[in-house]
Amino acid sequence: KNNGVQIENVNFVKNMSTDIWNERFDCTLCLAFLEHIAGSPKSIIENLKRITKRNGFIFLEVPNIASILNRLQLLVGQTILPNIASIYKSDSPFMGHFHEYTITELKKLIQLSQLTMFNIATYNYSQYTSLAKYFILLPSYLIKSMRELILVKINNK
Repeated sequence: KNNGVQIENVNFVKNMSTDIWNERFDCTLCLAFLEHIAGSPKSIIENLKRITKRNGFIFLEVPNIASILNRLQLLVGQTILPNIASIYKSDSPFMGHFHEYTITELKKLIQLSQLTMFNIATYNYSQYTSLAKYFILLPSYLIKSMRELILVKINNK
């Protein structure tokens, strides 16, 4: 516990069967994590629901597979998946991105989890360092579904 913030190191992939975690936190964060799960995200979502107090909030943040940068890579015949050399050379199990999400998929995941979406936001984390990069990212400033990241605020009702 540091300055009123409690940080716990817990394995959310496995089912957390102990009652010690039930409705323990007002707010839980799952940032830049779901895309690294090789299997179903169900146990992670169920664990987040379990540890979040009733009417508390869960924040999920994932890369947007439909971002403008990904679309452009596909357009020129490049993969948007992890580089095959990094997969080949990695230790087992591979720890890169297994599944990136679209806004529609994230909404469906929330619905399947019987949660209530409170708010959804998209944003870019890449900074344009040149005029060319600015013009590449320009559509994402106009069309939210083309931004690089999706952040969802979920109410645990």
